[in-house]
Amino acid sequence: MSSGDVLMRIDDGGRVIDWSPSAGEVFGWSAEEAVGRSVSVLMHENAAAARRQLEAWKVDEDSTFTTELIVSELVGNAVRYGAPPLRLRLILDGMLTCEVSDAVSSAPHLKHARTIDETGRGLFIVATVADNWGTHYEAQGKTVWAQQLTGAA
Repeated sequence: MSSGDVLMRIDDGGRVIDWSPSAGEVFGWSAEEAVGRSVSVLMHENAAAARRQLEAWKVDEDSTFTTELIVSELVGNAVRYGAPPLRLRLILDGMLTCEVSDAVSSAPHLKHARTIDETGRGLFIVATVADNWGTHYEAQGKTVWAQQLTGAA
């Protein structure tokens, strides 16, 4: 299997500041079209973009569904609790890894939400469906990652 990355970065104002060629292939926008756009437009597209990349990598349907769920939860947490720049990265190299980075260094917390709670289930869902997950810290923020085995062709 070969490695591949899908990369975009978002600034403090919620605008795209960096756009890789792979992101262009996945989202269907050139760097010229994407850079400067609002993240709210692009965040809506993350799960669909992940699906297109996974289809290109010939990842099976069950793994694709799981990855869409992981992407949705991790990106949602980054948007809600993190700070720009945000980065989504998918890597296929033996295992499928989804990484979401943001500029806040505080640790994410795995919660066990009560049935009446409206929030607090995201990392619990990720921990349940991923084979491994965790956080690594950088000088300016953190990356929350999740890995899974796939049925890639």
